[in-house]
Amino acid sequence: GAEAAAVVSHLPLGGREQIALFSVEGRPEPDMLQKPLADNPSVSEDYFEALRVPLLRGRRFSEQDGPSAPGVAIVNQSLARRFFGGEDVVGRRIRMGDADSDEPWLTIVGVVGDVRQSALTAEPRPQIYRPYRQRTWPAMTVVVRFATDPPALAAALRQRVHAVDPELPVGRIEPMESYLRDSLARPRYSTLLLTLFAVLAVLLVGIGMYGTLAFSVGQRT
Repeated sequence: GAEAAAVVSHLPLGGREQIALFSVEGRPEPDMLQKPLADNPSVSEDYFEALRVPLLRGRRFSEQDGPSAPGVAIVNQSLARRFFGGEDVVGRRIRMGDADSDEPWLTIVGVVGDVRQSALTAEPRPQIYRPYRQRTWPAMTVVVRFATDPPALAAALRQRVHAVDPELPVGRIEPMESYLRDSLARPRYSTLLLTLFAVLAVLLVGIGMYGTLAFSVGQRT
């Protein structure tokens, strides 16, 4: 029942980000307070398909983007618009760190839509996606998009992972809706408190008005 599967270093709304400096080839070194920053996740080839992140220009990652291949990157629409204006960014080169960094140059091969990485209420940050074959992480999150109900398939997922490596620990398996609920928990709690205080204020005003009118009527009587 799986339609797409991929891995990512930090999942959207998962509570993790990796903000890093980056440099644009051919641009002068900006001041410290104006240096460009971007979130920098590592993803596999089918990540954008699994999370249905639209490809706007260029191409997605492929199996050919391995450790021995030239470094590539995919940027989101916010980064392309903020740091390149109306230019076509496909084919441009960037690298992580300052202009004099030893990091290799990365050729931008595609532009994808924005993703709210930290919270639904936060504006999308600039993002630079790297292929996980070129930038590995010790822990990755597996994302699978199903055509059927995901909770019924948790046991099957664990079996498939353990078939690859019986000693590989598997963390929690949850639908993406649970991450959405967690992201909305604090705003909902704040809204609930505000509503309770508003109701309490209305009750106090009503009690005060009733007491004042009762006193006035009693005096007139």
